[in-house]
Amino acid sequence: MRDTLFPRWQGAFLAIFLLADGLYLETSPEDIFSFLISTIIFALITFIYLKLLAYFNIRDFEALCLKVPSFIGKPLLFIVGLIAVFVLILSGIRLSKFWQITAFPAIPQYLSMLVLFFVAWRAGRRGRTAVAMWAYPTAYLCVFIIILSLFITISDSTPEYAMNLPKYFNFNISTRFLYLIPALLLCTQTENLPTTKHCTTGVIIGGLGLTLISLRAYLVLGLACSKLPYPCFSAAGVFSVGDFLQRGEVIFACSIVLCEAVRSSLMLTLAITCFRSAIPALRKFKR
Repeated sequence: MRDTLFPRWQGAFLAIFLLADGLYLETSPEDIFSFLISTIIFALITFIYLKLLAYFNIRDFEALCLKVPSFIGKPLLFIVGLIAVFVLILSGIRLSKFWQITAFPAIPQYLSMLVLFFVAWRAGRRGRTAVAMWAYPTAYLCVFIIILSLFITISDSTPEYAMNLPKYFNFNISTRFLYLIPALLLCTQTENLPTTKHCTTGVIIGGLGLTLISLRAYLVLGLACSKLPYPCFSAAGVFSVGDFLQRGEVIFACSIVLCEAVRSSLMLTLAITCFRSAIPALRKFKR
């Protein structure tokens, strides 16, 4: 039985997959342009991929694998499952390292990873529909905090940095957008054909979010960003409102951590789906 995912949830998933990288971004002018270019390219890839699924009337990635010989389809599903596990582990390593450097130096990195994996397992084992119930508002919350922090930190930006941006333009594609490959496969694991409109919009929102986060850090900190381990997190430190809304970097980080938790949960559900489809003997085990 496929999970029931409403179109807007699918778009939110894609946005979250990108926004979850907001803490680890590079912030050089070249990287800012690469995020913007990658947003345009991967939005087109998403649009074309989903249009092809609709044209050939293929409901999802699993159905596509069933149309090819089993000696091709099952290994392909197994490989995608391994990719999902790799993304899950990579998320745990990066987030636990961030926690250890910025907030919890006394907590071992492996313990932070276990916390993330436990949250991912508890949410992911219930299926994508359950995850989507809090993934959709999480996407809205994260976008709202990003926009609010950008608006508040405008006064702390240096206009000269913005004037120098055009001379750094180059045509590069960010490898961070490769996360969208398993995310696209995940969004098509549903009872109905995914909607091109909402999925493409999700990619655009997530990509522009990364671009604006990186741009804000560069305009606030300049080329000094390269000397900081997490410049986007540091740049958010100037985000505050009066006496009642302080420590803007913590508020910003919490919203991104929520996205990382959602991404980890979704990767777990994708891995479970792929392994159960590739290895029939696993189907007798409940999630």
